[in-house]
Amino acid sequence: LALPWSAQVALRWPFLPRDLLCGAAVFLCMPTALSTGVQISAANGGSAALGLLLTVCTNLLSVLTIPFYVSRFLAGWGGNGLEVDAAALFTSLVRSVLVPMAAGSCARAASASVARWADANKAKLSILSACLLILVPLAELSKSVRGGLVLPAAQLAQVTLLGFLFPAVFALVNRTACSLFLS
Repeated sequence: LALPWSAQVALRWPFLPRDLLCGAAVFLCMPTALSTGVQISAANGGSAALGLLLTVCTNLLSVLTIPFYVSRFLAGWGGNGLEVDAAALFTSLVRSVLVPMAAGSCARAASASVARWADANKAKLSILSACLLILVPLAELSKSVRGGLVLPAAQLAQVTLLGFLFPAVFALVNRTACSLFLS
């Protein structure tokens, strides 16, 4: 949940237009995907189960915090902030994150055959989940391009750099803190 605070740094990036900085800030406020949290934990010698627990907990908590982070960060930005309806964003997150998760959990708990099928198709479901997650920004980008967005290569490179730089720095800080406290 500390990564959203780095949105404040992104909003001060001097070389990009306002709308791209706004998008970068919103991106930084989003939680990690479930499979990503587990993969990162396992790849770094950590506990995949703990990675899953922490990722699920932070994702659930993010439904409550993201609307307020986004509205707070963008509302006061540069003296001429953007208006974000935190309640509408919260409602949307509940409808698109919590309701499907609860429905899937209930279906799995209520039906042994659903649980067996999910367990048997775990790898395929993980790949499907990742592909669907990738399609969200691509669909939004397509909509923007259709609406007339022209993004120079230098700006695209900077946005990509910000998208990788902030989480990488955050991961490095976490790894360093863990090595200091766990050694």
